[in-house]
Amino acid sequence: RDTLSLHDLFRSKGTSNSNNENKKEITVSAAASLTESLKEIKENYEKDNKDIDIKLNLGASSKLRTQIEQGAKSDIFISANKKQYDILNEKGLISEGKQILSNSIVLVVPKENPANINSLEDLKKKNKLVIAEKEVPVGNYTLKVLEKLNTKYGKNFKESVLKNVVSKELDVKKVLSKVVLGEGDAAFVYYSDVTPKVKDKVKVIEIPKEYNIKAQYWMGILKSSKDKKEVKDLYDVLLNEKSKTVFKKYFFETVN
Repeated sequence: RDTLSLHDLFRSKGTSNSNNENKKEITVSAAASLTESLKEIKENYEKDNKDIDIKLNLGASSKLRTQIEQGAKSDIFISANKKQYDILNEKGLISEGKQILSNSIVLVVPKENPANINSLEDLKKKNKLVIAEKEVPVGNYTLKVLEKLNTKYGKNFKESVLKNVVSKELDVKKVLSKVVLGEGDAAFVYYSDVTPKVKDKVKVIEIPKEYNIKAQYWMGILKSSKDKKEVKDLYDVLLNEKSKTVFKKYFFETVN
């Protein structure tokens, strides 16, 4: 063959590819709600470990778990609930793991609040409510919170609120973006999702502790992981005090 393909040409000219080829890639499949905190931890870790390239695969825990079951490359899995972690563990796909964080649920409305929602009870009024699909941890937590609120606002509260749902999203970041963009009047998200970047665009309505749900984040090393030593090192780093400080910065509660 006398001519080079475009692929060959770019490979022969590029230097960044060869640099990346010398690095070990570790894939962390994690709940979308961890986006900001994990990006910061990744940045810090890669500064100290020039030979490691961390790939973040972020999304709904249920979707990530399915990807792993179907053979997608992943070294560490962090789920926003115990259920998805347990499914992989029971199938013998996790070598070690533990709960690392917890989170709570809040209601957010746009700063200008066009539907005039100022309390949880106001959700019964006509509005455009956005929630996550029930298979997604935050969607499941949302339904449990509404169930608990039946005891405060009457047995039909959950049913009347769900009649206002206009959109069910596949992860919590998509739920939040609907309110930020003004496409929803209210949404249930994690407390940690109200980051400095969106804080001036939404108003938070907190859910009293007795009606809230404690979201548990579980992390595990996958047995299919090849670079055992490097993956274990990153796993330990995600559990250390420096990482805990980052998680706390984004309003997660850490677990000892």
